[in-house]
Amino acid sequence: MERLHESYGGFLPLELNPGREWHASWKENMEAFNTISAGLGWLFREKGLKKIRIPYYYCPSTTAAIKATGVEVEFYHIREDMLPEESLWDREDPVLLVNYFGVLDRELPRTVPEGWKAPVILDNAHSFFTPPVMKGNWDNFYSARKFFGVPDGAYLIGLDIQACPREYTKAAEYFHYLALTYEEGTNAAYKEKRELDRWLGEHPGRMSVLAKGILENVDYERVRRVREENFRVFRDRLDSLNRLKIPRSCPAYVYPLLIPGGGELKKRLVEQKIFVPTLWLGEDLLAHGNSFELSMSRDGIFLPVDQRYSVEDMEYMGEVILAEKYNMDNK
Repeated sequence: MERLHESYGGFLPLELNPGREWHASWKENMEAFNTISAGLGWLFREKGLKKIRIPYYYCPSTTAAIKATGVEVEFYHIREDMLPEESLWDREDPVLLVNYFGVLDRELPRTVPEGWKAPVILDNAHSFFTPPVMKGNWDNFYSARKFFGVPDGAYLIGLDIQACPREYTKAAEYFHYLALTYEEGTNAAYKEKRELDRWLGEHPGRMSVLAKGILENVDYERVRRVREENFRVFRDRLDSLNRLKIPRSCPAYVYPLLIPGGGELKKRLVEQKIFVPTLWLGEDLLAHGNSFELSMSRDGIFLPVDQRYSVEDMEYMGEVILAEKYNMDNK
């Protein structure tokens, strides 16, 4: 008989049931990393990419990670529909497209001209449940950390993905912040989480065994349903204020709300412990962004719709936003 375990007996480890990751259907065409930046760096080297076109309105830490690979970066602008300007397709260079907030599932792939032959990297960090585009020159990235309580985790899916020889990340070294968050809330672990983000950026590797184990235990259908329902509540309550045209419902990362004076409204929400991120304030964007891109970084309000919260939570936050907007308009 074959020995199946290194040792037998002793105390029990963390209880994680054998399950199935959401993207397991693509396991023959998938590699898992600790961060998207780690996966991008590996992909660029594997494909021998020398140049990439990325949007000005993009995560500055990911932009820095791309630049650190030595790949030449050229920027492009997006329009008010969050899709690339037409000038992006004036020549066939590798392109990175961003599915902002997870609301461009249908529109984004259609922007690529028919017969396009250069590599396309689709950043679905904000859209975990979107199926990958499986074409010969396309690669798709997903972030597990933005959607679930895992210590690390990102997926790369494409037709010609090769196995990565890097070591698995050892999550035991930094898992503490998740336990602290579970018992005491996100505020208690905020500093530790920021330090971990920096550490992961400096230590690219494969997804940890612990992260994979947790992801095999997620109730994905529930997560998708809750995010869709919560998104729909915000859409119904706040659409009349929103400059962005977005779908009525989708299992998005956040609900994006763009209104004049959004920067002031964000401050008021934070005072009431409704914490919303600023996306994004990169140097390249601030120096060269167009008016829409700059307004997104200045006035965009990105509201939580994740599985921690109920429809009642969305209704409450919606009431606060409408009341504060009324107060701002009538002061």
